[in-house]
Parts: sequence; structure tokens; C-alpha cells
Amino acid sequence: MVIRQEPDGYLLIGQPAHAFLAGQLARAWGREPFGDFEPREGGLLGRRST
Repeated sequence: MVIRQEPDGYLLIGQPAHAFLAGQLARAWGREPFGDFEPREGGLLGRRST
């Protein structure tokens, strides 16, 4: 969880929301220097695929 203190309280960003955003950035930026990985969707979302 990402926790940031704001003047009027805290901003909390849960792991699923953070993983979704990170996955969208990974899709947009590509993976050229790192090669491919499987399972792709699970890796982009930071979770294990079943």
C-alpha cells in the first residue's frame, strides 16, 4: 500500500490499484531491454495467474 500524508489526512492507494497502474505503464513503455515473460497478464498485474 502506498500511503501519503496530505494536509487534510492521508491518501491511501491499495496494491490492486497500484499494480493496475504499473501494468498500464509497462504496456505503454514496452519491455525491450528485459525480454518477454509468462504469464504476461499476471506479471503486468503483479499477481499469480492460475
